[in-house]
Amino acid sequence: MGKRHIDSAPNNPKLQLESIQDKIKDSQKYFYALDLEKQDFSLTDEGEVAAISKYDISEAEKDGTLKHCASVFDYSNDRLEPSLTVKGPRVVDFANILKYDHIPLAKTLDILLDIFNQTVGSPIEIEFALDMNKGRHELPTLYLLQIKPLIRREMDIDINLDDFKDEEILLTSTKGMGNGKITTIQDVIYVDENKFDKIKNRRYRKRSIRTKRDTQRTRQRVRTYRSWKVGNKG
Repeated sequence: MGKRHIDSAPNNPKLQLESIQDKIKDSQKYFYALDLEKQDFSLTDEGEVAAISKYDISEAEKDGTLKHCASVFDYSNDRLEPSLTVKGPRVVDFANILKYDHIPLAKTLDILLDIFNQTVGSPIEIEFALDMNKGRHELPTLYLLQIKPLIRREMDIDINLDDFKDEEILLTSTKGMGNGKITTIQDVIYVDENKFDKIKNRRYRKRSIRTKRDTQRTRQRVRTYRSWKVGNKG
């Protein structure tokens, strides 16, 4: 979350896509973390940064989080060493994970991308989180946060909001990802959050399930009765 990124190809993670100088320059220098000691905050006034704090990347090294996520630039040999035991500038490149297979993340992502690509029928993008702590079966845990198809260029459209009147707009948002056009929507269901009652909704679902089951049982009884009448006539 330090607003930096690295380039890596899941199907070929050892491919060098950047020079060492570019990696050093573009390396993450700080990160954001949830501030568990901050009790007084307002999401309405402060937004998404209300409960988080900004820290230098050295703080992550102190608690061990950076262990498999960074390399060190070796001045004497002009190369990156995938170890924090030597002195030098830290470069967040995830080399131990992506390049040297501390865990098979690259292979896993490559397999998932292929599966989702075939399922969706188009290239996709995913957001994920990796917990390096031992979880089930004493292994790290990969969480898939979001999967969505990449927006095709031919679907991109330019929109001038000044061309639309407020009374003509059904739904609007100040935030969004990408531009596109969907022509298959036929129905829109709106639920007033002020009138929506989750408790009543659960009761309605149970009642609907019960009603459906009763209907199915009634139909079964009718079929059984008709079969019985036909059998008696014979």
